[in-house]
Amino acid sequence: MPRLKQTVQATTTVAVTVALKPNTRMMVRQRCEEYAKLSKIEKEAKERKKRISAEVDALFIKDKQGKALADGTELDGFKIKLVTGETSKLDTMALMKAHGLSQEDLDACTETTPNTAYVRITPPGKKEKGGDSE
Repeated sequence: MPRLKQTVQATTTVAVTVALKPNTRMMVRQRCEEYAKLSKIEKEAKERKKRISAEVDALFIKDKQGKALADGTELDGFKIKLVTGETSKLDTMALMKAHGLSQEDLDACTETTPNTAYVRITPPGKKEKGGDSE
């Protein structure tokens, strides 16, 4: 009979305690709460704007004016246009194979620049994301 192999994985979390003055702590807390409220408003506004855009698109199509939307039109000062496009991405593996390049060759041609630093605030109960909060 084959033996089963047992493995154990452990995750540790390190918490750093910072001693802020009571007044500073209160001010930081207020800013974080305001940030959380603004984030919620922003998310709701983005969702609503997306629905409105879909409704405008449907209204143009319903009126059989899809070409006018594609070409762009103006209504009481509002410019309305269907924006289309495409995204391209370099397939580095295909490039390396096509030209017989190694990973070292590719690394030698790669330039790294730092991003702009920012403070990320994650409200309680929200999952921390990789950098979308600014």
